[in-house]
Amino acid sequence: MMPTTTVTKLRPFPAPSVPTRIAARAAARRLDRQLLAGSDPRSSVLLAARAGTLTSRAHREALAGGLERILAALDAPAPRMRVVPSRGSIRANENELRALAELLRAPAPVHAAGVVFLASLLSDGLGRASRAEPRALARELRAARAALGGAATAHPLPRRNAGARVRGGTPATRLHDSLALQGNRALPARRHEAA
Repeated sequence: MMPTTTVTKLRPFPAPSVPTRIAARAAARRLDRQLLAGSDPRSSVLLAARAGTLTSRAHREALAGGLERILAALDAPAPRMRVVPSRGSIRANENELRALAELLRAPAPVHAAGVVFLASLLSDGLGRASRAEPRALARELRAARAALGGAATAHPLPRRNAGARVRGGTPATRLHDSLALQGNRALPARRHEAA
């Protein structure tokens, strides 16, 4: 017997107050973990504020741009002093990466847990999947697409390095840092604190 799935209609999240947005940003990592674990974003004002930020047009555009920059880097010379994803894995999954960028730019709503999952892949430079083999990256990208559509994710956020402390180490801010390092002039570099 096939399990039944319920499809819920996604509605925009109401605009949170300034103090709620600040609190949600401060607790972003914890809230992201809750969203990945399947918590209903409407179950608390903080989760709703975080989900609203994650699914905002600006955040989705930043993620789509990150995917496209990874694809554009395929034809550029490999940078010195920086770890880059396996070009073979990226090239083998080029169509899925483009499809994810298009999905993020589409007007249709996406689920916040899927955005968190995809952002965590990008913040890792697609590394943990792409360094292994193209099929591993393909599995991760399919899981991200499913999560954007509302499927449950069984993928936790990667743990922070115990020896390093980064202020604002959420997937979104790590993506921001990554894009700033890649020369995106629209993003100012963030400051990191040493432990």
